[in-house]
Amino acid sequence: MPSVTRKPQANRQERREQIERRLLDATDRLMADGASITELSVDRLATEAGISRASFYIYFEDKGHLLRRLATQVFVDLTEAARRWWS
Repeated sequence: MPSVTRKPQANRQERREQIERRLLDATDRLMADGASITELSVDRLATEAGISRASFYIYFEDKGHLLRRLATQVFVDLTEAARRWWS
């Protein structure tokens, strides 16, 4: 009987974080280039991140969810920078 090889959970989590990061970076990059969130389609964001539209929805419910995650990441980055500056 053939055996089923399962990927370690850590690899899945790393892959998930990598793809989420690519989507967040793509959104940040496109917005820095002047695109508004309303101008950015899920197709464009997915293409920029190098994933399929269907994959986008595995990681984010919609663009609003992606934008909230991006805002949270910006806040975390600013908080960390302020902490280092005040230390």
